[in-house]
Amino acid sequence: MTHMVVGVFDDYERTGDSIIRLKEVGFDNNQLSLIGLDNDDPETLERYTGDEEIESDISDSIGGLSGAVATHLDYLSEAEVSGVGHVLLSGPVADSLSSSKYFRGEALGGLLEAFKDIGFKENSSIKYSDLINDGRAIIFVFSNEKSDQEIIDIFNEFGALETDSLENNIIENY
Repeated sequence: MTHMVVGVFDDYERTGDSIIRLKEVGFDNNQLSLIGLDNDDPETLERYTGDEEIESDISDSIGGLSGAVATHLDYLSEAEVSGVGHVLLSGPVADSLSSSKYFRGEALGGLLEAFKDIGFKENSSIKYSDLINDGRAIIFVFSNEKSDQEIIDIFNEFGALETDSLENNIIENY
């Protein structure tokens, strides 16, 4: 059975380093998904910090997600999500999320409902939408069960705040 391993980061440079290492050991862009706030965006930064005066300091210390990962992924999309701000996305999970009516703003609910709409369980939907709202970047890796520990080790090497391993019944046709 296919699994999904999830890594949560608060340092975008380390997020990018994790993606590089995952690709070095054989994972490709079809197995990697990334979702996080675009902290280079001034409106998102103001919402995130609540203080216009420290926006540039936060941007410098957090580092922009787009700058940290853009050259390591086939593509990086940006979307405006109601109540969240500008979100950067890449990969199969991102593709599924961006097709959700909740994500596109056609229905109320934002990221929480979009995660549920594509098949995440409620507790995972709440957890991951809250983490993104709090400025974390999340990497989702599709793997087989034998690769789970290797991915977790890579995430931990680069300072993941937490990791999860989920059975993949989330994204159809993967």
